[in-house]
Amino acid sequence: MAGDIAPTGTKFTPTNPDTSGIIVTVTGAAGYLGEHLVKTLLEAGYTVRGTVRDVDDLERLQCLKSLPGAPERLSLFAANLLVPGSFDKAVEGATYVLHSASPVALEVVADPEGTLIRPAVEGTQNVLTSVHKSTSVRRVVLTGSFRSIFGLGDDHPKGYVYTEEDWNDKSSLDNNQGYALSKTLAERAAWAFVERVSPTSWDMVVLNPGLIFGPLLSRYHTDAFSVQFFKQTIMLSGRRKIRRLKGGGAGAAGVTETVGSARAAAPALQNLR
Repeated sequence: MAGDIAPTGTKFTPTNPDTSGIIVTVTGAAGYLGEHLVKTLLEAGYTVRGTVRDVDDLERLQCLKSLPGAPERLSLFAANLLVPGSFDKAVEGATYVLHSASPVALEVVADPEGTLIRPAVEGTQNVLTSVHKSTSVRRVVLTGSFRSIFGLGDDHPKGYVYTEEDWNDKSSLDNNQGYALSKTLAERAAWAFVERVSPTSWDMVVLNPGLIFGPLLSRYHTDAFSVQFFKQTIMLSGRRKIRRLKGGGAGAAGVTETVGSARAAAPALQNLR
């Protein structure tokens, strides 16, 4: 059933329990991670505004509307990453914005510029523009990716510790790494925006998880990037490849669990400057 909700462990409890009446906007609310973000925030007592592509797609949105607390504290807004101003209504009045909407692709796409890069970069800029126009937002939490830091072919020595100073300068359209390039360019664009406008009323935090695996909240995400990657890894390489995913190496990838990613984002809303 589209509205079936998978069990996801214990309920999230914020360190600051006074969340009643605080509005959080989640972009990409109907996405694989977005649904977990909405669920976690509702559990914590926040009022949530979710942006989706089509607010009239009732079957697709049934999962979100069925979440505990949703009837009272969840509102959905239509927004398009490529349309300036389309996030204005969802953002104005919110204290926090979690930007998780971004295109993903496991296979090589015919038009990476139009399919991946423009939506990621321009979408991030459009969301931040709406944030900067608002009179209420205090913090933006941007869901980035480890691929904006780590590029396939990095020649760092074993044991090298990546920091905020590291950027992926290996990925390009020429080597068919459009997704990694899109995440790198989107985060660079976000920091460039912050530097340019020098906001005094809001700040930004970027979380860069690895490949996100975990329970599906709705059947619509069986084709999600991480789900398909996991299936292909199992079918092609078996357990040996899974150990590489967790253990490192030139072709390794960090692994993050969906619930853990959502619960990492929620505390980032607290301890404002």
